[in-house]
Amino acid sequence: MIEQGQLPDPLTPPDCDLRGMPFMQVDIIRLLDSDLFALANGDEFRAAFTLWCKSWHQVPAGSLPDDDRILAHLSGERDRWRDMRDMSLKGWIKCSDGRLYHPVVCEKALEALPQRKEFKQKKSAEASRKERERKDRADLFEALKGIGITPEFNIKTKELRELASRHNVTVGHSDQSVTGHNHVTAIERERERDSIPFPNGKGATEENSGELPLPDPDKAFWDSAKSYLGKSSGGLIGKWCRDYGQEETAKAITAAQVSRAVEPKSYIEKTLRQSRSNGGEGGFNGLC
Repeated sequence: MIEQGQLPDPLTPPDCDLRGMPFMQVDIIRLLDSDLFALANGDEFRAAFTLWCKSWHQVPAGSLPDDDRILAHLSGERDRWRDMRDMSLKGWIKCSDGRLYHPVVCEKALEALPQRKEFKQKKSAEASRKERERKDRADLFEALKGIGITPEFNIKTKELRELASRHNVTVGHSDQSVTGHNHVTAIERERERDSIPFPNGKGATEENSGELPLPDPDKAFWDSAKSYLGKSSGGLIGKWCRDYGQEETAKAITAAQVSRAVEPKSYIEKTLRQSRSNGGEGGFNGLC
């Protein structure tokens, strides 16, 4: 360790903070050609390298406190620290702020500082994205609940969005749009449909005939069911609707999708039977 004459200024600025940045560059050629590598025994070299790594997350980066009790703890040597201190601190310089600085570690810290700023920006952006995703999930769960669908709480976000898309449910602040429709929740869409007393056969009344037609819930049901079970499944889906009702059939299909049923038709049939045995109304509801 160098400590003589007038102490130099610190080798890294006071705000050089690399905490949270897990990687430190090691110049292999300089390390293998160094006096430390040539002269230190295994324990001394291990303590020296440990202190380099510890200094990376000190503030300022590349520095250590000039306190043997702390250095013994940071190096991991504790009771043996005084015997290996001089060799393990080879190359360190005491600066005017009273801390020890290693020129090579400080050089690498200054090179990494711009990367640290970029790293923090990415972390901040990722945190914002996750917060928006949490908000999207909460809104999608609420909207699906409004139309009688309750997905498993640990469903993957991608699968939740796909489920919402099949039922024309959207949210207005997702990084990934669920559907191409305007951002209208399922509850709002139901209210809009209920407010149209006499459809003109094209999905709109005379008053709103200039607007885009509202989605047909029956068509959405059949399109979604056939997409999942296959186009040739129309007869079986119709039978379920006659026997158990479209609402119960839709719930059973959704349950199979959420559960990733290996044999979805058997799964749906079993779910419908259980629903009836548990008091489900079943029966033809006039929609199929």
